[in-house]
Amino acid sequence: MDQFPESVTENFEYDDLAEACYIGDIVVFGTVFLSIFYSVIFAIGLVGNLLVVFALTNSKKPKSVTDIYLLNLALSDLLFVATLPFWTHYLINEKGLHNAMCKFTTAFFFIGFFGSIFFITVISIDRYLAIVLAANSMNNRTVQHGVTISLGVWAAAILVAAPQFM
Repeated sequence: MDQFPESVTENFEYDDLAEACYIGDIVVFGTVFLSIFYSVIFAIGLVGNLLVVFALTNSKKPKSVTDIYLLNLALSDLLFVATLPFWTHYLINEKGLHNAMCKFTTAFFFIGFFGSIFFITVISIDRYLAIVLAANSMNNRTVQHGVTISLGVWAAAILVAAPQFM
């Protein structure tokens, strides 16, 4: 029968400085990537949403309830996109943002974020009602009704976002 040695010992040295992934490289990459990403999204979002606002406000045709919702969606997207340069500054600058500026930026970020979600939901419900319940929804799909719903959506977005920046 083969015999195995009772104990096998080898000397290993552990280098405390050697790491599988150096976290500093990952942080630097994330900072650079997010800064570039936020800048590109800011530029595209700003131009696109300003074009939508300009087109809807300078249109010759009468306004519809859908136009009201789309205008408010573009405005909430602009509010969201307007915060991206501040988040980029926060990433790049070691000091970050001043406390008050951080509160305002966070407030606008979340109000725009939730406003966009809510307006997309309202547009979806409006389209459903216009298609499926066309005869019944004609009386409710007025510009005044759209403005009232939009004010309610803005109020809901502010209320839902409030815990995020308090």
